[in-house]
Amino acid sequence: MGSTVPDIDPGVRQRLTLRFGSEVRAWFDELSGLLIALAEKWQFELGSQIPRGSVAAVFHCRMADGRRAILKVSPDRRRLAFEAAALGAWHAVHTPTVIAQDEQLGALLIEAIEPGTPLNVSSIYPATESVGELLGSLHGSAVPDPSYPTVEKRVAYLFDSSAKLYEGHSELLALVPRTLYERGRQLATRLAQQDFPIVLLHGDLTPSNILDGGVKRGLVAIDPAPCLGDAAFDAVDLILWQADDLETIAARIERLAAATGVDAGRLLGWCVAFAGMDALDRASQGNGPRSRRPSGRDAGRVSTGWKSHRSCCAARRHRGMGVRFFRSWRPEFVRCAPLQRQIRVQKRGSKVVPVGTPNRPNAALHARDSTSAPERR
Repeated sequence: MGSTVPDIDPGVRQRLTLRFGSEVRAWFDELSGLLIALAEKWQFELGSQIPRGSVAAVFHCRMADGRRAILKVSPDRRRLAFEAAALGAWHAVHTPTVIAQDEQLGALLIEAIEPGTPLNVSSIYPATESVGELLGSLHGSAVPDPSYPTVEKRVAYLFDSSAKLYEGHSELLALVPRTLYERGRQLATRLAQQDFPIVLLHGDLTPSNILDGGVKRGLVAIDPAPCLGDAAFDAVDLILWQADDLETIAARIERLAAATGVDAGRLLGWCVAFAGMDALDRASQGNGPRSRRPSGRDAGRVSTGWKSHRSCCAARRHRGMGVRFFRSWRPEFVRCAPLQRQIRVQKRGSKVVPVGTPNRPNAALHARDSTSAPERR
């Protein structure tokens, strides 16, 4: 089938260059020929490029029989091969079907999801039952293959990549102290090393990677970064998304634990570990769109919204939540200097309850954060 190769989106070119270095230029030089060859090989008509991602160039296309499909091509052939293997292993309605794959060429062709609106675009928070069904489908329908990387490696990659947001932006250090960020890394590493049941994880289950699959399919997960580890890891982004207070997070954890059977304490632990990263992501974007925690696709991209007073105020609020949330993980009462309140989170059976001072329950959770640096321990 004849196909006209569209112009490559400058943003995609920039993100792939940030990720893979200047060597990726040679890959882009050969991309047009590769796309034409794949269109002939798999009999599809190439459509417009989807301006997303930092691992692959992604295109709409239509098969000879009229089906809509998505083509992904990447210089990271190993990563794309893992993605194809995971999608094939899940074989569920909550993941797209693999139509074709060429590991040597670094190409993957999958079905298009209808209507396919990402959660971060619709901004509609999904029902707990839908999230539980998605997680259960991912974690219960595939045998963990030891060839996949571990969640510990995934954790290290995420924290290394997101730390690049600090480069050249001292404002971020004032709003999200590096010590807080590194404490989150340490906790995440400890959680990754613990002896929990191992499942095949999506690894990047952010609102931008979850699509509306309609009434019949429900939520559909795309663009996995598959790895092996604790099932609670995959729930972090959805629990933290659009959450502005600890009560919301605790309520989501309680409901999701009941829906999935995953221990509430583990869900809380992972959320605490990534709270600093989540706050950094929101602060770096100025007005803080709550789409996902930063990953390789966003590393190094920092919003210029810092000059706006409104943006700075929003970032301070987000940073305050991250500080309070992280400190709340300590099992004993702790004192957070900006709040001057004693807070903690208690686990009662499978129920996670935010607790304020004895005379004013949850007062600390609603206290306005100051702009001063948190107390150092």
